[in-house]
Amino acid sequence: MRTEQAALLKTLSLRPTGDIGGFTFYTRQGLRTVFYLKAPPKKPAAYWQRVQRNKWRSAAQLWRQLSPTSRRNWERLAREAQIRITGYNLWIHALCCPHATYIKTIRAKSALSDADLFT
Repeated sequence: MRTEQAALLKTLSLRPTGDIGGFTFYTRQGLRTVFYLKAPPKKPAAYWQRVQRNKWRSAAQLWRQLSPTSRRNWERLAREAQIRITGYNLWIHALCCPHATYIKTIRAKSALSDADLFT
């Protein structure tokens, strides 16, 4: 990608991240977008990597299946807990790390029931 194209992305207020086309993008400190040629993996993913990726993928699919009201409730839960993450990120963490005791604490302090969060 040429410098003019990177400048165009910045002008359009787009902050691409991850692999796009043949490039990998990320945002450095100071909100500067950095990109480089995508490097293919040298060997296939290990068993536990595939297990973890499938866990994240399943959690994301379940999020999309939640009702809009439940998604808003997860956003509200994250806001009420005064943590700087979105409801989506809290959802992913709650499903992928069920042993995290602070998730239980956040849910216990909230007035939201399981029915509010999981429908």
